[in-house]
Amino acid sequence: MQLWLYPLFIYSDNFDNKETEPSYAQLYFLDPEYANNMRSQNTHNEGCRKEVFDIIEKVLRRNPFAEAFKMMKDLMDINQNTIEMWIIKDRQHDPRRYNLPVANEVAAVFVSKDGEPGFKRDMAVYDKGTGQLQNIDIFSPNCDPMTYPIMFPFGDAGWQPGIKKADETRKVVNISMLEFYSYRMQERESFNPILHLGKLTQMYIVDAFLKVEGGRLVWNKTNQKKLRVDMYSGLMDYVHNQAEIKDLKPGRIVILPSSFTGSKRALTQNYQDAMVIVGKYGKPDLFITFTCNPTWKEIRDELKHKETAIDRPDLVGTVFHLKLKEFINDLVSNKGGVFGKVKAFIYTIEFQKRG
Repeated sequence: MQLWLYPLFIYSDNFDNKETEPSYAQLYFLDPEYANNMRSQNTHNEGCRKEVFDIIEKVLRRNPFAEAFKMMKDLMDINQNTIEMWIIKDRQHDPRRYNLPVANEVAAVFVSKDGEPGFKRDMAVYDKGTGQLQNIDIFSPNCDPMTYPIMFPFGDAGWQPGIKKADETRKVVNISMLEFYSYRMQERESFNPILHLGKLTQMYIVDAFLKVEGGRLVWNKTNQKKLRVDMYSGLMDYVHNQAEIKDLKPGRIVILPSSFTGSKRALTQNYQDAMVIVGKYGKPDLFITFTCNPTWKEIRDELKHKETAIDRPDLVGTVFHLKLKEFINDLVSNKGGVFGKVKAFIYTIEFQKRG
């Protein structure tokens, strides 16, 4: 089995490979004490406390996916033929089936023809109802617990379509993927391991962002009629004419509406709105910048042992947003800001990739 997640790889080789020392997923099949000794001897684990390995060992032994690994080892002892592992989609809350969508920080790098994040996972599920195999996708509740076993040692299910909100009187009764991940990343009175795992936390946040972004792109691609893209027929005619002139085969045209953050139409609309304000009230009098400082006391006070601001993008973003709201209020308050009464203002938020 091979799990693929952007720049990081987790690979499980054949179980009965006597030429190399056991490592990674193979350690699920060994004696607990021997497995912990092997982990502690790994050069990447130098300095780690053995008692911590003991705790992790006990927790992972209760992980349902680890149990599946162990059952496969039992089969290996009986039958020396090649055995493959398939995750059985056997949740009581059977989700609807979906087709497969296509400074010092963790980043996701992918290559695609249209810029859409790829979501293929080298994992397969066996559907008991149809007897067919299909690749796991971002809508599977097994995706997160299999990718992040330390975060979800007991195999807690991830997001899937159709999760109901507690208050079903609302117009939208289902929990969106964005709402689900936002909920999981909240600080709580009890310890939330998702937020305190360093680069693994960064990886989880980047992965969640790409899933949400990809889900929105898929929705826009499959709901072009609802978006009334027929209004852009002139653009489509132009593209097809250019393709004929250059003897090229045009691809499928997907229109991203102005409601999609980051789309060309969203940027154009925001720019035009800003120019209308300038046209009515005149050119701006002041250009003010407000930069986030990772050493702000509000950030440092919330960091745990050996954590840095880079490890907690959620915390940095929250503190910055609250300070920004207060800063804007100081400038343009209805009662009069530090510069007096303000007729209009425009602002934008950008992330500096250099840190």
